[in-house]
Amino acid sequence: MINVLVVDDDKIIRKGLVSIIEGFGLEYQIVGEARNGLRALEKLEELNIDILITDIKMPVMDGIQLIEEMKKRSLKTRVIVLSGFDDYKYVRDTLKNGAVDYLLKPIDNDTLSQLLAKIKSDIEMDKVTEEKYKLYNLKFLESEMILKERFIDLLLKGTDNSKDKLDNLNKGYID
Repeated sequence: MINVLVVDDDKIIRKGLVSIIEGFGLEYQIVGEARNGLRALEKLEELNIDILITDIKMPVMDGIQLIEEMKKRSLKTRVIVLSGFDDYKYVRDTLKNGAVDYLLKPIDNDTLSQLLAKIKSDIEMDKVTEEKYKLYNLKFLESEMILKERFIDLLLKGTDNSKDKLDNLNKGYID
């Protein structure tokens, strides 16, 4: 399940987005809403949020400031920015700071659905890659431990050909 936070100072738009996303199916769960970037940042730090959908223009902390703060804090949440402004500066600033996409209001439901599906797929791929990395790292650590044990064993035995065996161990050959 993908956890989503919706941020917009306009309550009607916020509730509308929540309703639209909930209509996409059980694979998306709205875990929170916020009316400005500061409240969103608080929720981002306390909840496990996969996708943040935020308005660009809001009081207290706008969408650009929110994304900049997220970047400073190394938050890995994917960000979709919504705006009524087709302004290059806004688009550039949000994408430069890590937003996945910039959608103009009114939002096309199909476009939002496709974008969420793509982000969901990316998140799932990242999780698989992370699990593989953890498994490879564990296997590496286990192999390193075995090599160290064999190295110590060779040193303690002090056989005549221990230098050759050590060279083979260093090359990755195991006797």
